[in-house]
Amino acid sequence: MHLSLSSSLSLFISLSLFISLFLFISLFLFISLLFSPCVLSIYSITYIYHLKSSLQIIQSVVQLYDTLIKGSMEYQAKYNLFAENTESTRKQSLKLKMLIHNNVMDRRFRQSYETSVPGYAALDLPDYILSVANHYNLTISSQDSERRGYAKRQWHDSQQGEMETLEEYGQKMRDTVHQYNSVMTEANHLTIQEIAEKYIRSLNSKFNGLKTVTNQDQLTKTREITRRHPDPVPYLDHLGYPANLEEAYTRAKDYEESTMRYKPSGTRLSNFTTVAESEPSQNGKVFTNQDTG
Repeated sequence: MHLSLSSSLSLFISLSLFISLFLFISLFLFISLLFSPCVLSIYSITYIYHLKSSLQIIQSVVQLYDTLIKGSMEYQAKYNLFAENTESTRKQSLKLKMLIHNNVMDRRFRQSYETSVPGYAALDLPDYILSVANHYNLTISSQDSERRGYAKRQWHDSQQGEMETLEEYGQKMRDTVHQYNSVMTEANHLTIQEIAEKYIRSLNSKFNGLKTVTNQDQLTKTREITRRHPDPVPYLDHLGYPANLEEAYTRAKDYEESTMRYKPSGTRLSNFTTVAESEPSQNGKVFTNQDTG
């Protein structure tokens, strides 16, 4: 039995040494193979391939980032332009609103509107125009006498603004005439001669020379007609106020263009400055020089 135990122990030791030697040799071969040139070459190729793939991914990410940055800058520029246009539109709307309220609207109507709509100042332009139209429909447009009185005041107060062009004032004149005639009986409609005269007389300060000459010609025409009546005086048809609104506009336009081509010097050739209108006579309107009578 003692012999059998010794044999088993010897066998176990031999087997252990064999296994240890086998593991050592296997590990040595594995390490040698791992660091061999062939294996290193394979590792290098694999590493370079993955490195290139990573670089391509990084480049794609960078390009995508640049695209996003450019898109963001373009969007910011468009947004800034939109904001500027919106602010410009808001200022123009506010300017137009103040022009309508303070310059176009009749004083009595404006006071009535401000009383009825105390919060008008906070309204946007479309809401403001709608509220004015509603107030007009509830007040003036529902009363014939008020409509006629308002139309008369609009016609009497019609005047070209200093910054208003001839075309703009001509259109405003047509609108005023249309409003006036729409509420008056046919017998009281404005005549084309009255409209033409009003257009000339209501021009702004840039046309003072034209208004003065026209008034003088009208005075001469009235006197000649009175003196020679009933004898016809053909040349007098070309003096005084124009026959219609189109001729009045053409005369004012010609005067405006002539003053733009020729600007007179500071020397004054005459001290004649003011011609005022007297009361209408039976034969026509008479104008009197304030200095000489």
